[in-house]
Amino acid sequence: MRAIGLAVMGVTVAVATACGVSDPKLPPVATPPVATKPATPTDWVLEMQSYVERLTGPDAVDCGQHMLRRLEGADEETLRQSISCGLAAARTRKAFWTFKQNLSEDSNFAEGLAGTPDGVIYRFTYDSPPGRRITVEPCTKPAAGTNSDHRTQFQCLRQERREQVP
Repeated sequence: MRAIGLAVMGVTVAVATACGVSDPKLPPVATPPVATKPATPTDWVLEMQSYVERLTGPDAVDCGQHMLRRLEGADEETLRQSISCGLAAARTRKAFWTFKQNLSEDSNFAEGLAGTPDGVIYRFTYDSPPGRRITVEPCTKPAAGTNSDHRTQFQCLRQERREQVP
């Protein structure tokens, strides 16, 4: 399983390099946000984190775990703070990750950002069973925004090719 994860990471890094995201321009350092983090991570969060660690390694900076509160997700400002934390980590070549839980009918769904120790940033989505799936795409310009359903989300101002992680 580890060999598959390393192979996927190698392909993902190769795609990112080919797309010109090997050295993104990063904004000034910002302070990490106050995250809406669960007291004890749930199984799906731990599973998602194990996938993300294929990109980041085990010692990534936690830039925010934003869980739903009363069916409400994190607001745009909170996501911007997480992005600033991640960009600051990327500038100093530290891995990072952050995610936001989204409302879903039959599973736990989340989206987030992950950065490698090389400064490459990815946007990912995670969907727990019954449809377990994670997608990863290079993200040269992460941003916070609102989708057509008026829900906040992590965005990439320029979308790149999507990779599916087994």
